[in-house]
Amino acid sequence: MENGGSMHLYFYSRLGGGAFSNLGVGENVYAFMVDPYGNVVMKREVAECGSMCEKWYMFDKLHRYNGPAMIWYNKDGNLTYMEWFKRGRTHRLGGPAVVIYDNNGNLKREVWYNEGMRHKEDGPASVKYHNNGRVKRRDWYTGGDLHNESGPAKIWYNKEDGSVIKSEWWLYGVNCSYENYSMWMQIPSYT
Repeated sequence: MENGGSMHLYFYSRLGGGAFSNLGVGENVYAFMVDPYGNVVMKREVAECGSMCEKWYMFDKLHRYNGPAMIWYNKDGNLTYMEWFKRGRTHRLGGPAVVIYDNNGNLKREVWYNEGMRHKEDGPASVKYHNNGRVKRRDWYTGGDLHNESGPAKIWYNKEDGSVIKSEWWLYGVNCSYENYSMWMQIPSYT
């Protein structure tokens, strides 16, 4: 290698208080690191609205081993969005792969993914929150399909007291009535 295998660093550091040095609002400015093979390791960009995004890549695909590969901050520098990727597909084990916050830092949504598909073995794969912090909706997914064998796969909750407003029963991506769901669950499996 011409440069002796060193890492080229093109980076604009984040300053305190949500300001970013050398990153102008509305400018098409990129800051990034490039490894000796030309792969972009991390890139920062500023959107027209003033929000800032950090992205990590490996072999031109969003990817990061030890954290989210895509992070968005609002114009005030507050965290608004995180997404974990593995080789270009949304993926995370042991936690939600997508986490969204409102501009005040309150949690709005968490979504679990496995190899690009909404999926969680032991609970809802998608949880949305009301602005008061109470759960708004829970959705159960298996392998990308709405599916829950232990109850409804979609549940909506009241903002004030958290009571259930509505629920839907899904098996293998098919919406069914509670009666059909109950009947289906009584059929013995011979696999």
